[in-house]
Amino acid sequence: MDIRKTNNKLTKYWARIPIYGVRGGIKVALAHQPFNFEEWEICGSKLVRKHGEFFLHVTAKKKVELRKEYSSIIAIDVGARWVGVSVALHRSKPKFYGKRVREVRGKYFWLRRKLGKEKKTLAIKKIGDKEKRIVSDELHKIAKDIVDEAEKHNAIIAIGNLNGVRKNNRGRKVNRKVNSMPFYRLKEYINKALERGIAVVEIPEYNTSKQCSRCGSMNTRRPSQGLFICLDCGYQINADVNGAKNILKRAQGYMLWAGAVVTRPAGSAGSSCTLPNLPSFTWKPPSRGRRSRT
Repeated sequence: MDIRKTNNKLTKYWARIPIYGVRGGIKVALAHQPFNFEEWEICGSKLVRKHGEFFLHVTAKKKVELRKEYSSIIAIDVGARWVGVSVALHRSKPKFYGKRVREVRGKYFWLRRKLGKEKKTLAIKKIGDKEKRIVSDELHKIAKDIVDEAEKHNAIIAIGNLNGVRKNNRGRKVNRKVNSMPFYRLKEYINKALERGIAVVEIPEYNTSKQCSRCGSMNTRRPSQGLFICLDCGYQINADVNGAKNILKRAQGYMLWAGAVVTRPAGSAGSSCTLPNLPSFTWKPPSRGRRSRT
């Protein structure tokens, strides 16, 4: 199977699919082009029929070179209320992602329960496919916003390690919301940052929801799902923002510690370090107006 770019008015790309008994195979027009196929090496493909329509799944690859130096960090925390909350060194306000996803999930959960009582299994499957398409589109938009910001500010992306995110028992209602959130799909889409040469690192999330991001105390409480209070320093903040700030602090500490040797380039007001466990790159914290010691 090969895909070629043409000047055909019907569509930009055409695929030639080998068919047994048909010399030269058949040529079909591709309705969607998520990227420029000529820049990729096609490794495999699969033709799938779903609800009377044909979809061509293509696996492609290309070599990319990650950036060597970074000036900022974008940290992302996932939760039950929001698909993701991000904080960054280059901005003071957090960003909340996933309101539309939460609304769609709630709407279709109610519809499935209603149709389930009426035993309309075919209708349940149909709305499930529609829900998945809407959510996937929203996740693509969220990931694009994060990756575009990382590219603009030369930032590395740090996302909380999602292992065990669904194992914690938070109560029936919260557990349902957590288990329905498409965390892993969002992470997969964010990993497309690698195509632009931007590194994505996973940071352990252990106790990020319980530890105070201001003083580091574990003497904290959560009177509600969205509110975090530190009983030692009195810090009150959105719980997901607190988690994202902890991921950001851990990302900073890890990047400085993991390289074993931290250097300060001549003429620079910041520090830099190399991470041996990842593709080699250097982090340069933004200047604060005076030299700092590490």
